[in-house]
Amino acid sequence: MINYNFQEIVTNINNAFFRLESFMNGTVKNYDYFGFNEAFTKLFNEAIKSENFTYNNCKLIGKYWRLTEQIRVDCDQSNFENSESYENEMFCKDCDEIMYLNWERFEEFVTFLTPDELAEAVRKFSITDILKAQDLPPQPIVKQKPIKYGANEYALTYIFDLYAIGQQVPINRIEGSFDAKKIKQDASKFPMYDKAPDTFYR
Repeated sequence: MINYNFQEIVTNINNAFFRLESFMNGTVKNYDYFGFNEAFTKLFNEAIKSENFTYNNCKLIGKYWRLTEQIRVDCDQSNFENSESYENEMFCKDCDEIMYLNWERFEEFVTFLTPDELAEAVRKFSITDILKAQDLPPQPIVKQKPIKYGANEYALTYIFDLYAIGQQVPINRIEGSFDAKKIKQDASKFPMYDKAPDTFYR
């Protein structure tokens, strides 16, 4: 078993994110699986050690969480140049791991909140925050674009609608898993949903 030090893990993660974004943007055509979940497990295990638990390292981990949030949104909304990305199974596997990190391992990221971030997170907002703010010069009013909902919001609506009428998410009775074909078909129930049915199902 290879033991990586903290900086080696960070370098590997940075390079992996760079390759992922390059593939999403279409600047590279091939993509190989990295394994973000395992890499972040190594990162967390190393970062918690006293010699690595520094302000800068904790800040870096916070930035990683914001990056996973951005990638989660981009993947959910197919908001990137390479429209054929989803045909690459290894890319989809890494994206799923990034979404898992962002949602299911959030508490581990919170462990590395810096004192200033923690203070800001628990600080009560007051009227003095408004009164202290300097008046800005008048800004031109920009017409707001219609809100563009992501696949996860449509999927939640779909689930809540089913529950509201006493039904559940369709199950494939043979395999016992979700009925992918039926769920993909049900994506058409939302006229404003403009992403692939597969994205709705995932």
